[in-house]
Amino acid sequence: QAFHARISAAMSGRDVGAMTAVCPNRRARTEDAFSRGSEDLVRDLPVCLKHPKGYDGRANTFLVHTLSVGGSSSSWGNGTSTLGLLLPAPAPGGKVPFLLQLEGSSEPVHASVEQIGQPVLFSHEEVTLLSEWSQMAMDIARIAKTCPLHPVFASKALLELSTHGQYVTVATSSEYAGTFVEPSCWLLAPLKQFSGSASSSSIAVDWAFLRWGLETLQNFLTNARWPALSSKSGAIESVDLCERIMLGEVGEGRARRAGVFVDLAQRAPAATRHDAKHNTMAPSYIEGRRMTRAVKAIVGAATSEIFEFAVEECSLLPLTAQQLWLLRLFPQLMWRFEFAAKVRELHQVHSSSLSAVTEAAL
Repeated sequence: QAFHARISAAMSGRDVGAMTAVCPNRRARTEDAFSRGSEDLVRDLPVCLKHPKGYDGRANTFLVHTLSVGGSSSSWGNGTSTLGLLLPAPAPGGKVPFLLQLEGSSEPVHASVEQIGQPVLFSHEEVTLLSEWSQMAMDIARIAKTCPLHPVFASKALLELSTHGQYVTVATSSEYAGTFVEPSCWLLAPLKQFSGSASSSSIAVDWAFLRWGLETLQNFLTNARWPALSSKSGAIESVDLCERIMLGEVGEGRARRAGVFVDLAQRAPAATRHDAKHNTMAPSYIEGRRMTRAVKAIVGAATSEIFEFAVEECSLLPLTAQQLWLLRLFPQLMWRFEFAAKVRELHQVHSSSLSAVTEAAL
């Protein structure tokens, strides 16, 4: 309205400069608003995040990349899957290091996205499975709206959190919020080190864990129940208790809420706990720390308070603690990776002009 008032004043012969002198900041605000409404926002993605021309979401070649934050990618554990990133093109130079400032850390931590192995051709069925697993993982971590998948994968939101902290099913489509901005193209995947070697060539997509996760999701969508924490079926059998994540309820009455718990440990074997009143053996108990809303520098981003649950009261979520931690960092990590990758691309093209750019600057 202020902008139109200025135009009307000019057309009627009034002193536009006098209007600006009375309210010097108003002109800047209105002209800025006008420019935002008339200029298109352009997102110049690095090649590794661009959607390949003509790709329709079917069979395609992707390159597997590991995500490392503070050296986390080296903590593979015993048979534990971590989180990987599938890109349509290699990261510039094969590895893009950058700094990431995490809450709870006084200094930035080193992070990187690194290509492993050669390009892999995934079939249409495998791409569908990968997109469904990616959507499930982001729904559980509650980042799907912040980092949506590319529309070409035709994914839709599957889970959301109720007011009581429980996951419930949804049927609404997950659309990219900014349709005027080019969306980035990528998929997530569980990765596993199969041969036990330190060589990166032994790291690949953990299809057994991925299929078990999607089967678990399908059972939940049908029966509204997650498997028991003590479940030994499928790929979860090889995952240690400390690397599992569970859904448990705490509080009393109306204040009772569900939460995600990590750093799990068995409090005492059933054989050492005896219910004298009923002359029966008491059930096993699990201790865990509740996952906080803040994403901190340590893998166990949880409260210091320890909660205790009977094993029968605990539900198992189809992700590992390592995957959940990286997923919660994913929006911040991808923003920094996109910027650092683009700078590296520019450095490769204009090396003489950007010779002063160092890794520390990223």
